[in-house]
Amino acid sequence: SHLVILVDNTDAAQTLLTELRNSVIALARQMNQLPSPPQMMLVSLAERPTRLVDFTTSDIAIENGVKKLFPRPQSGSYFLDAIVETSAVLQKAKAERPVMLAFVMDQSQEFSDRVHRNVEDALGEAKASLWTIQLHDSARRGGQNARERESVVGDVTTWSGGMNKPILSPQGLPGAFNEVAAAILGRLDVTYGRPASLVPPKRLSIETRDKSLKLSAPRWAAR
Repeated sequence: SHLVILVDNTDAAQTLLTELRNSVIALARQMNQLPSPPQMMLVSLAERPTRLVDFTTSDIAIENGVKKLFPRPQSGSYFLDAIVETSAVLQKAKAERPVMLAFVMDQSQEFSDRVHRNVEDALGEAKASLWTIQLHDSARRGGQNARERESVVGDVTTWSGGMNKPILSPQGLPGAFNEVAAAILGRLDVTYGRPASLVPPKRLSIETRDKSLKLSAPRWAAR
């Protein structure tokens, strides 16, 4: 499996750099302890999407990459661009069950000149799910780019089979990373099939008796 970690390191990250670094390192260590650790990549979002660490199963390599993670003064975020570009990398690598986990901040200005449909299509081509941890801010940025980012965080995450975890302060970062990591690791894939002779249904309804379980299905599952 493949896990891409996208990190917003614009100027707004200055006040939470320690919590952010520690959370990413803890995530990498948790993944490294799995019987079959995923291939992990670390990408920063400020100024342009920058690959700090290429695919590796080593938590040490990710930790070394995190040490290169610094806030970029007067910079904007290229979150949407990073998703599209990384989706192409995952598709080329023929990644199985790829996951993107992104930390984003409302306070950061989004510079990507894309719409959320571009992001949805890119994730669909890579068969990747998008999971986000979003730091809310009362003075969030406005404008078309910010609205498209909000659509990605609020809608495309669900459409891809992922989720968004909102937090209100930097102190919530470690817990949010733990919660999202647990949800990713706890996934079970269920595949449905039917005889080719039957007319495909227009809609499929699924229920579970255990209400603590979360059901999700990417829009492109039938592609």
